[in-house]
Amino acid sequence: MALAGYKVGRVALPDRGATVCLDDTLSSSARKMFVAERLLRPDAEWRLEVVGRRPYWDPVLLEDRCSYITFIHSLRSRIMLRFRRRRLGHAGIFFVKKKNGGLRLIVDGRIGNCILVPPPKVHLASSGTFAELRVDSADPFCLSALDVENAFPNYEIPEWLSELYGLNAATSADMGTTSLAGVPLTTRPHSYTPVA
Repeated sequence: MALAGYKVGRVALPDRGATVCLDDTLSSSARKMFVAERLLRPDAEWRLEVVGRRPYWDPVLLEDRCSYITFIHSLRSRIMLRFRRRRLGHAGIFFVKKKNGGLRLIVDGRIGNCILVPPPKVHLASSGTFAELRVDSADPFCLSALDVENAFPNYEIPEWLSELYGLNAATSADMGTTSLAGVPLTTRPHSYTPVA
């Protein structure tokens, strides 16, 4: 996949994000495990690991404030982010070219991932698995592929998890808002962090 610079109107995004709460897709036993108390590492374990690290950012969004705010407005209008006064982790945004010429949104969440306990090892099939596949020539053999368009933006993640993936700050003036999470803001501009 080739990196591509941000261009207004080229990013593949759903009309509306967060249509399904991730918690609602989990079994009751999995939901009990998917809580901050079980998944967040203690501060002392991860803070030194992330000192001096910066996420990768699309150069256009990083260097052109107007483009960044336009992009954040686009995500906000699709209900794809929340705003908070603080972030625990810092995420970056960049894009890769899609086959159809559009841009696929990628979130550099490596810093936020450092805050989480390591996941269990998962063994997935590789291309070597398909090379070793044996079937009887008399039996029909079918393969298929599926691509759910813009799948991940459709999932709403819990608030505690979204704080791990804070983007660069925006002000209340940038976003044209007078309150944050129902709390009125003063008339002076406030910085607040869009989070995934």
